[in-house]
Amino acid sequence: MKMQQRHGFALAAGLVAAAVFIALRPTPGQKEAVPPPGRHRTENASARTQAHRQGNAAPAADVRPVLASALATDSPLATEKRADLLRRFAASPSPAEADLLLEFLASRCPPKMPLGSFALLFNEAANLLERQQDDALLSPYGKVLATVARDTGKPEILRDYAIQHLRVVWAKSAGIPPLRASVEDTFWSMSSGSGHPAAASLLSLHLLGTPDFPPDPATPYAIATARITARTLELLGDPSAPSGTRMTAARIAGERGIRQARDPLLALARNPGQPVAARLAAVAAFARLATASDLPALRSLGASSPELHAAVTSASARITAGK
Repeated sequence: MKMQQRHGFALAAGLVAAAVFIALRPTPGQKEAVPPPGRHRTENASARTQAHRQGNAAPAADVRPVLASALATDSPLATEKRADLLRRFAASPSPAEADLLLEFLASRCPPKMPLGSFALLFNEAANLLERQQDDALLSPYGKVLATVARDTGKPEILRDYAIQHLRVVWAKSAGIPPLRASVEDTFWSMSSGSGHPAAASLLSLHLLGTPDFPPDPATPYAIATARITARTLELLGDPSAPSGTRMTAARIAGERGIRQARDPLLALARNPGQPVAARLAAVAAFARLATASDLPALRSLGASSPELHAAVTSASARITAGK
């Protein structure tokens, strides 16, 4: 997904996924009933899942071998080959295949598989589902992602990918208000605390409704600034919050035009105990909020810190030029 390449809000970098199952092949001569369209969890699918977990199942007749090979726990294929199979899977998945993909996203990383490899497959499986035009998939898919995102027992990188893909679910569910509301509720419930998932969830709420990253200042947001402002200021002013969390809060403050963040941003930029990247993020956000009257405060940062001098000079020039 294009969010993966743009995950430059300096928080996450890592990646996503869960374990797999493969369905039971019908005995020769038997014709397996095909589930009705739109149903992605059937009794037959559940039975196939159980059989696979017991280690005695072959791919079902309506699960194409290419997809089974990409997702099988014991697949002999290299991770990049498996990911490529998922990228190239252009057909609409059958109900059993959709069920297989959802089960994969919900599962745990196999003990013998590197987490990064599993995360890559998780992301490609999610991308495959998002390429579909079947609205009936969105609700079960969103539910699985929300479960992964909320699961504190899962690695942070997987939860972060789930959060990113939930933003896609929100964007695709304009015609399904209850689903869109449930995604927002998930983000709000996760935005408490000061760790990375909280910051990523608040950032997601900030980004909802924007077509690209970073959003244009004129682009309307789906979530009103008033509700986000208080939480952003809390994270920005929390000295115990991780630096990545405060960088995210600084970004939101700058892009939202939260003028009340001026003093916390200055304090963060002046703090030599913070990483240079966090201090630079504070300068950049402050510059977006600043007017000509803020130039003395901004220039004082450059005078007191060689690390910030170039950023402050550039920001001051933009403010002077009225940009």
